[in-house]
Amino acid sequence: MASTPEGRVKDAVKKILKAQGIWYYMPVAGPFARHGIPDFSCMAPGNKAFFIETKAPGKVNSTTDNQKAVHAEIRAVGGTVLVIDNVEPLKEYLDAIRTNPSHEGR
Repeated sequence: MASTPEGRVKDAVKKILKAQGIWYYMPVAGPFARHGIPDFSCMAPGNKAFFIETKAPGKVNSTTDNQKAVHAEIRAVGGTVLVIDNVEPLKEYLDAIRTNPSHEGR
């Protein structure tokens, strides 16, 4: 059971990803890790890669400068980064890529 509000969002994200057969990896933070990497690196069926940055409810606009920089790098090469504080935007994104595989994301 998650002990923090952000942890509960992460648990809900994992449940959705698993239910939809989406592969994901959660990088481990630490002194040798690159700062700002999104919480989830994902690969959906159809070769659709995307990243998820989770925040506690109400904190979706609280990305750090390091996170903003990494998200910009990912987006600059055509990647998708979802910054979410609840699972609804993730559900919408997954519906969009399922119904329109060429969906670009954000």
